Amino acid sequence: MTVCSVMTDEYVFPVPKGSYELLFEAILIEPGEDDDPSNGLFPVRYELTFINAENPYPRILKADKELIPPQEFLMHAEPAI
Repeated sequence: MTVCSVMTDEYVFPVPKGSYELLFEAILIEPGEDDDPSNGLFPVRYELTFINAENPYPRILKADKELIPPQEFLMHAEPAI
């Protein structure tokens, strides 16, 4: 798996073939002295945890009131490469 953005380097992590549930967390971190909260951007750390699962089940564990999820989640994907 490759993780990157236009603002960072590219990081490659090996993930064995299989079925997984993916836990995605966006964690706010303390702003540094160079951060300007008035621009609406906050320092965030992202964590991705892959959990082996024979029958992955999609769900949202925590959300704010602005999130409006679909009735059903798409559970089909193709590899990017």
